[in-house]
Amino acid sequence: MTHILASLLALQIQFVVPERYEVTHGVELQGGIRRVQFSDDDRLIVEARRPLTVAEPSVQVVFEATSPSEAPKELGLEVEALCTGEPVLQRVEFFNFTKGRWEIVDERPAPSFDKVISTRGNAPPEEYVEDGTRRLRVRVGYHDRGVTFISWTGQYDRLLWGIVP
Repeated sequence: MTHILASLLALQIQFVVPERYEVTHGVELQGGIRRVQFSDDDRLIVEARRPLTVAEPSVQVVFEATSPSEAPKELGLEVEALCTGEPVLQRVEFFNFTKGRWEIVDERPAPSFDKVISTRGNAPPEEYVEDGTRRLRVRVGYHDRGVTFISWTGQYDRLLWGIVP
């Protein structure tokens, strides 16, 4: 453990939590930005709604934060979340400000228990940071793949960016 911490300190990694969020699909049942800043089981909870088109998620939240650097050397994200529906696909996307589009960086069957996933972008890290504002933007969505009951939820416990400036 000491070796890992020493490595992180040598890289001068900085951790950033979300400053704001927007529910873009679904209905917010329990919210507040502090719910996604700590791993404490006090979650942001969003109830699923049938999407208007097949490709859209039933639950989706866009999170934003401010990077300590406009051109970071490294950028990663940890998401701690769960879903109460099954089968559902969990998708994590980074917004690429250089190309002006969302990029899928992780996609997997949604966990039914609080699970932490770590991911990085596919492009150079600075492409995920908006010039001038240093804004970071990610979205985490849940795509219904045949859930047979209504009132399932996506539950977000913590998001955490790790950035090497």
